[in-house]
Amino acid sequence: MFAPFKRLVAMEITNTMDAKRSTKSRIIVYQPVTPACNKTLKRKWDDQTFNKHRERVNNARSLIDNKAPRIYFPMNLKKAQAEEQDKAKIDKNNRMMLEKIAHIMKTKGGVDDWNKDYQNNKLTCSTFHQTYRQQQLDRINNDNKILIKRLQSVKPYYNRTEWLNHHLKHLKHSTYISQFHPKSKTSPLPLLKTL
Repeated sequence: MFAPFKRLVAMEITNTMDAKRSTKSRIIVYQPVTPACNKTLKRKWDDQTFNKHRERVNNARSLIDNKAPRIYFPMNLKKAQAEEQDKAKIDKNNRMMLEKIAHIMKTKGGVDDWNKDYQNNKLTCSTFHQTYRQQQLDRINNDNKILIKRLQSVKPYYNRTEWLNHHLKHLKHSTYISQFHPKSKTSPLPLLKTL
């Protein structure tokens, strides 16, 4: 909401006191926006509200925040310290890599494919791992042999011959009970003799 602005109206008043001599003079007359009984007081009040309005406009804050962002300190100092150490480690590795690249550029780079320490370490490490793996493989094979012996020594719970005898007996009874006897040339009974 803004205050009403003062309105100045220039009026030309013709002074007709002297009929022979007509002089024109400019007088600035205050014309209030809202009706008032006393124009002098109304002008004073309007000036005050206008000045307050101008002061508010001058002191208004901008809607766009274009200040530098705030710096927040981390709450977890341990995490910040770990991040700083990681950055320092990365910087150190980068510096070492730059030194190596600079050395290669100065010396035109050379390939040395022999490193006795590496070869010795490689042999000792590989033999150690190879013996460990061989021990593990032997242990697994022994466990498997023991398991196979146990499985072979156990007698089966189900008997196939009993199942077959039961099935044949069932077929025999079903042929006796059925209304239409199947005409088959072979009977199920000879199967017992083959087993």
